Amino acid sequence: MALFHLDHVFAFVICILISSSVAQPYYVYHFCTNTRNYTANSAFPANLNVTLASLQSNATRSNGFYNTSTGQSLDRANGLFLCRGDVSTELCQSCVRVASDDIINRCSRQKEAIIWYDLCMLRYSNGSIFSDMVEEPLVYAWNIYNVADPGQFNITLAALMNRLVNQACSPDITHSDCRICLSRRVSQIPDCCNGKTGGRVYRPSCNIRFETYPFYTLASPPPTSPSPPENATPPPPPPASSTNSSENGQISSEIIISITIPTVVFVVFVSSSCYFLLTRRARRKNKSAKKGNDSRERVKRLSKRSRQGAEEFKNEVVVVAKLQHRNLAKPLSVDSASITELCPR
Repeated sequence: MALFHLDHVFAFVICILISSSVAQPYYVYHFCTNTRNYTANSAFPANLNVTLASLQSNATRSNGFYNTSTGQSLDRANGLFLCRGDVSTELCQSCVRVASDDIINRCSRQKEAIIWYDLCMLRYSNGSIFSDMVEEPLVYAWNIYNVADPGQFNITLAALMNRLVNQACSPDITHSDCRICLSRRVSQIPDCCNGKTGGRVYRPSCNIRFETYPFYTLASPPPTSPSPPENATPPPPPPASSTNSSENGQISSEIIISITIPTVVFVVFVSSSCYFLLTRRARRKNKSAKKGNDSRERVKRLSKRSRQGAEEFKNEVVVVAKLQHRNLAKPLSVDSASITELCPR
């Protein structure tokens, strides 16, 4: 039996649009109400053109969302767009521009329409569409491939998707409405995509998508900080990753002990070694200094029975005087009178 884990199923939730990540906008679906038409000589088409132009010019906003209105009463044209949160402002503007042109062609003379692309969604209407949770129309899409174990896959998928219902939603609806909208979309996954490796559920106010591969653009990692100078204080250690934490979110004491004890032993060993090495070196230096700076006199005493002659003794003294070594005493004076008495010729 094949098992599916949470990290094997990638899901990304944003309101209004979720779809695959590609470089150019890709058409997904559109819906025209076909209940409210406008005539070419009415004020609505002119208002709609102004609204669509305003949406295009504001598609460079960092939040990827904008709504605007033009006109009055029944000829009022309300419009909004929402770009996917992981696309650049350039791609967002390109998608909104394509969607603005495409929706006019696909829903000619319609006063209300919506179109989905993989990178953005665009919608307009002569009625109110701002700050209201709208759940119609409903659009399903699914992958043609099946999973090996649908039962286990659905359990894992449901756990993952339920964690995402509080993460993102349309900026113009409340958090409560967003949660309701997304929770309902999650509950509809088995109806459209049971046992499939991927699926999508589209609504005007919220959409969901799941795949077994990463279909969104991952955020770039933050730039690495420059190396600190040699004498700078090292930065504090980074926080522990969640993969190293225990079930209650705390780092286990076994891991802390296993890391701390070898570190302390190593530090104590290095400190002790350095202390003994420096102590031994200091003792040697002090000993050498004492030997080199000792000014005490050395006397060679000859007994009367010594057979060494005076000349030989003088030669020995001359040789010793020429020797230089830090462990040899330097002869300061020689009493020749004593030599005469102790060393008969």
